[in-house]
Amino acid sequence: MKRTLSRRQNQVLQFIKGFIDENGIAPSFTDMRDGLDIASKGQLFTFLNILEDRGHIVREYGVERGIVVVEEEGGTLRQIRDAATAFVSLQTDYRQAYETDAASKEVKDRAPGVAAAFANLKSLVGDGG
Repeated sequence: MKRTLSRRQNQVLQFIKGFIDENGIAPSFTDMRDGLDIASKGQLFTFLNILEDRGHIVREYGVERGIVVVEEEGGTLRQIRDAATAFVSLQTDYRQAYETDAASKEVKDRAPGVAAAFANLKSLVGDGG
């Protein structure tokens, strides 16, 4: 459950939502500072941290315009991201191990973990065809 926001925190969230609706992409840091009349970088960072901590947005660190608004679907986006991260990590480790020694017991033991991570991701995203 998302915690309530102050008036100003809600203004930041509404600005982000409106910008995405209008432009099809998340606002940049400069867009937010200018659009919300926030002079301090630290203040904007604080607002974004609060929005993320309270489950209203998800930020992809290191990605320009990497803000996604989390709708009222119970954190599904975060679950998908976590499942995808787990799957990619397991798949990468499994592939590296397989390429070095396809017959090893360790590689064979990893297969169920990779399959389970994929099944989890597939259930969250849907069959996809």
